Amino acid sequence: YYVTEEAAAADYARAAFKYKPTKVPVCGLDLTLVPEQSLIRSENNSTGYKGVKKMKGRFQANFVTEKGKAPTTFGTFDTAEEAAGVYARAVYCLDQRRKIMSPRKCDQGKRVE
Repeated sequence: YYVTEEAAAADYARAAFKYKPTKVPVCGLDLTLVPEQSLIRSENNSTGYKGVKKMKGRFQANFVTEKGKAPTTFGTFDTAEEAAGVYARAVYCLDQRRKIMSPRKCDQGKRVE
């Protein structure tokens, strides 16, 4: 226990500085190396951006991986532009991952190298 509030606050500040949280990957995706992408506009969405919805005064970035499945949430943000930026980078990252993971096509039974 601390004698004064100032001593407690000082220890808290030291600990908060020493143990800064690391950037957590967004939904299992590490977007730190993904370049900025242009925001994806949507006329059908009230926020003006695809994959972004307003929840309790904040903006949430969502992505539906499979039809009928629950959407994957990338987080909540203060502005629609922030959420749209994360959504656009995540879509880019997932698209690149899909290209890498897809099997190579064959040309008339011959394997294409």
